[in-house]
Amino acid sequence: MTPDRFPPATMPQLRRRAFVVASLAAPLLLWGGGARAFPRDPDRTLASVRGAGRMVVAASDNPPWVVTGGGDPSGVEVTLVQRFAQMLAVGVDWLRLPAFEALQAVEQGKANLAIGGFSRASVTAQKVAAPTYTYFTERLVVAAPDARSVPADLDGQPVYVPPDLVVEQAIRDRGGLPVHDPDSATLIALPHWRVAAAGMAPTGIEVARREHVLALRRGENAWLFELEQFLRGQEAAVPDLLEGAR
Repeated sequence: MTPDRFPPATMPQLRRRAFVVASLAAPLLLWGGGARAFPRDPDRTLASVRGAGRMVVAASDNPPWVVTGGGDPSGVEVTLVQRFAQMLAVGVDWLRLPAFEALQAVEQGKANLAIGGFSRASVTAQKVAAPTYTYFTERLVVAAPDARSVPADLDGQPVYVPPDLVVEQAIRDRGGLPVHDPDSATLIALPHWRVAAAGMAPTGIEVARREHVLALRRGENAWLFELEQFLRGQEAAVPDLLEGAR
């Protein structure tokens, strides 16, 4: 009698094999069934926007990111929203609101999205909305009138801080003297993308960073996923949008 090429498995071996097969099959079952339901929107934001053919966007004035004065809104983030709406094949209804009210509007379900040049820190601190991932990092730097005026450091140097920047403490931490009179300093703090347009020379001194985000209702994960997928495809376009907004 010819012996079996593969001897019968013992009961412990059968149990181990069954466990391995079940372990391998579980992810496939999830993918084929329940996993398709994730990410989900408890309030069905993505489905509602697609069903209505409209998205409501709360826009807070903050040039060049959002400009709400007169006519239709414009600015870097307005362009991003318009492109996102075009991708979804929906229209946009705008709500012009102050920054905090814009964030409140998404959490209260009055708007699907809030824009306003928000930083991740500012959205997180308010605790009324969720930030997207950082689609653009803005470096706040110190610039000089020309290359010959570039200092080695900020020790004892007056630095003009425009009203829209909050970097006074960061400048003090580097030994500089923040001032609010542009005529009392030759150095100026400004976003990195504005240095060349302002006719200034970079000093290589960075005082802070702002991580730019959009804001939406917390927990709306399918909506967040769709938006972030779109934003990742737009990262390379943001510098050009800022160039056009100067």
